Amino acid sequence: DFGRDICCRAAENTRREWLVTNGLGGYASGTVGGILTRRYHGLLIAATKPPTERRLLLAKLDETLETGHESIQLAGNVWQGGMVEPDGFIHLERFRLIGSIPTWTIAVGPFRLRKQIFMPQGRNAVVVRYELVRGPHPVSLRLKALVNHRGHHQVTGSHAFDAAVSNVAHGVKVALPAAGGLDPIDLFLQSENGVAEPAGEWFENFLLQVEWNRGYDHLDNNLHAADVVLRLEPGGHASVAAGTEAMDAVDGRALLDAELDRQRRVIEGASAAAAPPPIRHLVLAADQFMVRREDGGEPGTSIIAGYPWFSDWGRDTMLSLPGLCLATGRTAEAAGILETFARHLDGGLLPNRFPDEGTAPEFNSVDASLLYLEAVRRHVEAVG
Repeated sequence: DFGRDICCRAAENTRREWLVTNGLGGYASGTVGGILTRRYHGLLIAATKPPTERRLLLAKLDETLETGHESIQLAGNVWQGGMVEPDGFIHLERFRLIGSIPTWTIAVGPFRLRKQIFMPQGRNAVVVRYELVRGPHPVSLRLKALVNHRGHHQVTGSHAFDAAVSNVAHGVKVALPAAGGLDPIDLFLQSENGVAEPAGEWFENFLLQVEWNRGYDHLDNNLHAADVVLRLEPGGHASVAAGTEAMDAVDGRALLDAELDRQRRVIEGASAAAAPPPIRHLVLAADQFMVRREDGGEPGTSIIAGYPWFSDWGRDTMLSLPGLCLATGRTAEAAGILETFARHLDGGLLPNRFPDEGTAPEFNSVDASLLYLEAVRRHVEAVG
């Protein structure tokens, strides 16, 4: 829970990062101030072959508040050479987690806005919800949708692809062509109480400071595919959804309530409803690592070895299974994980790594099979 001393200073707000996951291996992540500092930052990194083949589809939504008298940029970007433009994070009053949902309070004159980001579980989609908590009159939010199409380990070159933008119900469809070995894919940008306007300009040379510090390629380019304009009444709310499948309707309140209810059930399943807040946060953090693994059309369960770099690793899965599953009451999922990995046993060896590109698993761990037997023992001990 951070105030202005953290939120309004780039040196501080870029050091605090948030993560949202969807149970497929896909995720959204970024900094408190909204500045991209890693190639892994984005609003929608979709796992198109769960939990692998993760690709960046929506980098960010750059917001401008239009009050009728003036336009105030709320976004933050850093460009090649270190120039910060705009510096909209100076309007951030507070950042906190509600459950595991990042929540910002934005203060501009007499207006107070709340912004939340979450992912519906089991879908390659993200929802950004805005609420005008207080204000003397209605306002508009203009959102520049900056899209991309690349593996999440990569960066995008200048004018790397062309995208066709067309109108659909409640928004637009961005047809992203094949790029970097990835098949074509459609990105749907839809909203409630808003309109979408196609664009087509490239924004180039975002400086990814963490990549620069680590000695990696550190300049990225994103396509301004469309503007989404939301109308907010005092006390009202509106949401934008981005995903690989179209929604019949975007009901931000219902989607948020569903996710908060799911998180409540996760906490109750771990018998942690009455536990101190740090314990409840740990239960929700553990939940972020549980993913679905699809093998030849047969659904299974697995554990991501770490965000943002890793997919599911056999060794890491067996080491963490007792803490992530057994200690949190998720014994059925623990059994599913053991069964998923059993299908991949080869000559007594357990796969140590499922490559993010979806290629054949790698058998390169001497102790993964022993850890598997220990995980089975711990499971039987817990469940009987």
